Amino acid sequence: MKNSKEQIWRQYKRATRLQYICTLLTLHRAFGFGKKRLTEFEDVFSDVVSAVSGYANDDVISEKLSAEMSEIGYDIRDLLSDNTSLTFSEMQRRDKIKEKQTLAECAEVAKKLRAAGFYDGGKH
Repeated sequence: MKNSKEQIWRQYKRATRLQYICTLLTLHRAFGFGKKRLTEFEDVFSDVVSAVSGYANDDVISEKLSAEMSEIGYDIRDLLSDNTSLTFSEMQRRDKIKEKQTLAECAEVAKKLRAAGFYDGGKH
């Protein structure tokens, strides 16, 4: 059981880091943020994460952020709601299916490359 919890924690940390990388890339690609502005963003982001985490821990996030989010066109309740019935086990099952599909696609490409004479399967 302990290994499972550790594995979930590692997956959570990785997903969080990937989401953060996506945020930085979006700011760079879509809005032209360079190193200086991204560093400034990271400083402010850290403060915002601390504040929002505190609101969530105190269970006052809706009260604290409702007006501010409304000003920018979002409903905090919609952002906080989970409108999916996807369970963790279902997500894992889908990931395994995708992985198998990816491996099958790689095998198919290798087969086509061999048939075309571009790949000898590592034989010299």
